[in-house]
Amino acid sequence: MHPRELAASVPNRPAIIMAPAGASVTFGELTERSDRAAQLFHGLSLRPGDNIALCLENHPRYFEICWAAHNAGL
Repeated sequence: MHPRELAASVPNRPAIIMAPAGASVTFGELTERSDRAAQLFHGLSLRPGDNIALCLENHPRYFEICWAAHNAGL
């Protein structure tokens, strides 16, 4: 199921929980942040079919960037 569908029905439900710190991101936050990042990709002239690469530590932003790329067709 796409996070956008869950954000519509249960926006405050945790989508990501980072252990052991316990930091979490809800489905609503994940959808909002990935939409903003997808707009950023578009603003950088990235278009469907283009590629991105990312390298970062174990961090909840990873999922936001991946969903943003997916939503932008990258």
